[in-house]
Amino acid sequence: MKDNRGLSLIELVVTIAIMAIVSTGVVISVYSSAGWKAKKAITEMDQALSETRVQALSKTQAWMELTKSGDDYVLKTSYASDVVLDGRFTITYHTNDGAVTDVAVQDMILSFDRASGAFSGLYTDSTLQTCRYVGASAEVLQCDEIIVTQGSREWKIRLYPETGKHKVEK
Repeated sequence: MKDNRGLSLIELVVTIAIMAIVSTGVVISVYSSAGWKAKKAITEMDQALSETRVQALSKTQAWMELTKSGDDYVLKTSYASDVVLDGRFTITYHTNDGAVTDVAVQDMILSFDRASGAFSGLYTDSTLQTCRYVGASAEVLQCDEIIVTQGSREWKIRLYPETGKHKVEK
């Protein structure tokens, strides 16, 4: 019978290295998947904004509305069916008066001017506006940023009201 004295140093080092590689892979996959719902939401909103702008430039009026319905957010557009976004994150928007508004508290509506492609209010008036609060006050303000937060991760869509352009920032 063989004399079994345990593990050699090389066997121990190889075992620890394999465990380190596997645990690193698990940590990376958990970390990268932590904000995937928020990232999907920001992608959906970015795409909806782009398509809404194209629709507005080619038709009379196009708009995008973001509302909270129960636990989920609903992304409505004038040209397509509603998209339901899993509500395990928070969506807020900033206005030019410095206010930060949660979509769960106040809906957000964005539309574009057909002539210039710039952001305009859903209900046009003498000045170009970007964001309209829906509710009793019906106050129209400019919106310059949409923020999606899930845990410690945050994504932004920066809006440029004068041109109607937008870009996603992390």
